[in-house]
Amino acid sequence: MYRDRTNLFLSYHRTFPHQRQWRSQQGASALDGSVDVEAVGGVGAAEEAHPMLEMAQKQAAQLPPGFFEVVQQIDAELARNDAHMVALAKLYRKNALPGFVDKTADEREIETLSFKTIAGFQRCYEAIKRLQAGRETQRFQGRALGRGELAILENCCRAYAAKIQAASHRFRVMQNNYLKFLNNDDFKPLPAANNDQETLQLLEEEGEREAQQELDSYSQQTLQKQRQKQGETQYLEERDAEITQLAKGVLEVSTIFREMQALILDQGTVVDRIDYNLENTNIDLKQAQRELDRAVGYQKRTQKCKVIMLLSLLVVFFFFVVLLKPRSSGTTDKGPVTRPEDRPPGDSK
Repeated sequence: MYRDRTNLFLSYHRTFPHQRQWRSQQGASALDGSVDVEAVGGVGAAEEAHPMLEMAQKQAAQLPPGFFEVVQQIDAELARNDAHMVALAKLYRKNALPGFVDKTADEREIETLSFKTIAGFQRCYEAIKRLQAGRETQRFQGRALGRGELAILENCCRAYAAKIQAASHRFRVMQNNYLKFLNNDDFKPLPAANNDQETLQLLEEEGEREAQQELDSYSQQTLQKQRQKQGETQYLEERDAEITQLAKGVLEVSTIFREMQALILDQGTVVDRIDYNLENTNIDLKQAQRELDRAVGYQKRTQKCKVIMLLSLLVVFFFFVVLLKPRSSGTTDKGPVTRPEDRPPGDSK
């Protein structure tokens, strides 16, 4: 089954905060005495949480963060494991055919490829653990990560956890079928295909039909059966040792598979937290609306009280004005009448 990763790449590209590298532009501007105003203004835009920039606007993108090297290592390990699984599928089909040819060399090659594949999955698991540790501490290789880089790191953890889970599941299904072939127990023909891509696709489709508990239980039953056959001939002991190693490899990959599944379940936990925060926000908004309505009522009451107080002050003022105003009478008060004998001498008036 072909998978289109174009939309995933575009989402990573849009999420990553592109900061312009303008050291070279500063060197060029020092020669001609000019300054790139657009580069200076781009620093403020780079501080945004998730700037949406078009691919045509990116001129001198900075070096990718250090965890991109880890992601490339995971891609390389997954590509090598796919090649190993294709080679194992061919060897399994070859050994499944009846014949009298000595298959010792093929069995050694199968064992070698199986251990290489298991070691590759273990290295992928360690790389995912490093990415997860960087996401939790928000630092990678001694450098603090921004919000945009943390978003990319979280998406990488989830995407590559799903990739490792799918690849390990294909490997476990293939190993389980070969164990059944070695045990002559309900053997199903191994998938045959014209090319490597069809082989991986058939393994993936067959893996979807296999149950997790069935794979684990069959591997454990195989280990128990092989432990009971230690007293047989040397040929059977060698064959038992090969089956035991294959079963142990399947169990180790099963452990990695469970760890990858736990990482994928974190996405559901994040969605639940978002729903919980949205519900709390709705409750807080309703309570804030009630507080606002109450404040508006208090404000209206305050305005009425101010008007009543103003009118009361006016009434008291006018009361004092009326009280202190002199009374008007019909006759005007005259000064005291001076008698003639009281006048001073020389005053003829």
